[in-house]
Amino acid sequence: MGDERPVPAAVRLVRDFVNTFEPQVDEESLATPDALRDWLVERGLIPADARLGPADLAAARTVREGLRAVLLGHAGHPADPGALRRLDDALAGAPVRMTLADGGPRLVPARPGPLDLALAALVDAIRQCAQDQVWTRLKVCDRDTCRWA
Repeated sequence: MGDERPVPAAVRLVRDFVNTFEPQVDEESLATPDALRDWLVERGLIPADARLGPADLAAARTVREGLRAVLLGHAGHPADPGALRRLDDALAGAPVRMTLADGGPRLVPARPGPLDLALAALVDAIRQCAQDQVWTRLKVCDRDTCRWA
């Protein structure tokens, strides 16, 4: 990858999360709950001692694939309505609240669980992208074998 400095952190987080699965070579970066934990820890989204289980992994993948569908829609292609519905359902299960502390406004988890921390950070990154008017510029390739953000 080239110089990442001009890519805003919020954009990079969403893009990199969507790209944890590479359809072209069928490579899954989030193959296990531990792999998910490591990916989230590397980005400072959860503490290193956090424990994630199979349900957390399934929820994270659901959110990822829902975001992929949204970004496909941003590229002007039909988005899978089932993936969008599952995304909405998964996000409804991870409530966030707004804070004005520490330079807010920003979204933080309403519950203290590790996946809630990570999903709140992801939702806040989406909020930041929308605020910065770059949300709809995030897209995925429309080739079925690619779908890279």
